[in-house]
Amino acid sequence: EEWDGLVGGAPMSVLAALITLGRPSSLFVNRVAVEALNREPPDPRPLVLAYDAFPGAFQQLLAEHPRETGVLLTTAGDDEALAAALHGALRPGSGADGLRERAWLNVVRAVAAHDDVLGSAVRLVLAEDVTPYTGKLTQTRDGAQLSSPWDRLDADTAARFLGALRLRSR
Repeated sequence: EEWDGLVGGAPMSVLAALITLGRPSSLFVNRVAVEALNREPPDPRPLVLAYDAFPGAFQQLLAEHPRETGVLLTTAGDDEALAAALHGALRPGSGADGLRERAWLNVVRAVAAHDDVLGSAVRLVLAEDVTPYTGKLTQTRDGAQLSSPWDRLDADTAARFLGALRLRSR
């Protein structure tokens, strides 16, 4: 409970130091991220650096916080450190399969909604790491019925995501 009070009331510089210099838990990193990404203006840089060291925590944030996923991608979308952190969280085989799929679903939605802010390094990493799901995205785009969590993705969003990455259907 003491940490909760700190997260809600501390300046971002203090929170940034705690997550980048210390060995915080995944839960603490994600609580700081949610708080930081809901402040104005959000400062994604310390989060990106922390998530590069904690890919499991980043995968969990991406899977469970769609709004914050969108904010992070729009505010740090041209950052090469973000590309490295995304690769750690989304690459094939990282973390639990179900959590990774839910993380991908939120990333797909965020990219589709904000495709104009992503830098080339982020696009390249996403294009490489999405390979196991390209078939599902293409099937969704073509109107096929898929199993969870892909059944919650609409065809237009899948098409915008694929277009944002400039992928060709296979």
